[in-house]
Amino acid sequence: MMGAIYFHFNYEAAMNALPALSLSIGLFLIIKLDEIVERLVHLQRQLSQSRSAF
Repeated sequence: MMGAIYFHFNYEAAMNALPALSLSIGLFLIIKLDEIVERLVHLQRQLSQSRSAF
């Protein structure tokens, strides 16, 4: 996606880069959301294990 954005900004009209830019932003958000969910699941497991230890 970075290559597509680079190409459109340098060799075509910048407006043609908007689809690639929006897809890149969407992919970035999906990756970050996945990391946040993974951290929350890990925290929930730690909390449930600490509660069962008492």
